[in-house]
Amino acid sequence: MRLLDPEQIRREVAPLANLLPSQSAREAEIMPPRRKLRPELSELRTRANFAEAIRGIWTEAEDNFIAIGRYMNHAKSVLNHGEFMGMIETDLPFRYSTANRLMKVAAALDAGALPADQLPPSYATIYELLTLSESERRQAVEEGIVRPDMQRKDVTEFRRRMRRAAEDRALSLETERVRLLKRIDEIDRQLAAIRTERNGAA
Repeated sequence: MRLLDPEQIRREVAPLANLLPSQSAREAEIMPPRRKLRPELSELRTRANFAEAIRGIWTEAEDNFIAIGRYMNHAKSVLNHGEFMGMIETDLPFRYSTANRLMKVAAALDAGALPADQLPPSYATIYELLTLSESERRQAVEEGIVRPDMQRKDVTEFRRRMRRAAEDRALSLETERVRLLKRIDEIDRQLAAIRTERNGAA
């Protein structure tokens, strides 16, 4: 059996790349809301059946929230400013605060600001993650705080812990600064005494 030459494969596949949709075209495409065929209520008999159906609908609902954010981000880039705000204020069934959160979550996911495979299926929890600083989000991922079963309270507790640690660090630094200033004053007095003694000896 003849082994394939990697260089030859690259040469033969390269012309096919032009036939694929461009990255920009893929990025411009808005993913439509997910629609699944839901089971009839009469079909559900066991706890596992009900749990599976409810989980599916929940995931579908959250996917739709993300899709709404993507549609609004696209609308904002296409519509005039007044038109876009007017649509939110009068044509949509939610307030601007909700729209803003949905848009930020969708933009963050599309930009890869958070690891999509580790996120919970809740736009509200994802938005809470986005209120953390970039370094805090990075640490939350490293510590395993960011995971599919996380809740908003996990973010709140993490933020409180980070803020407390930052306050403790600031207090520690201030204490050390005061100690060093006192030490500098002491050194200055010792230097002044040495200068006086040397001048007297001269």
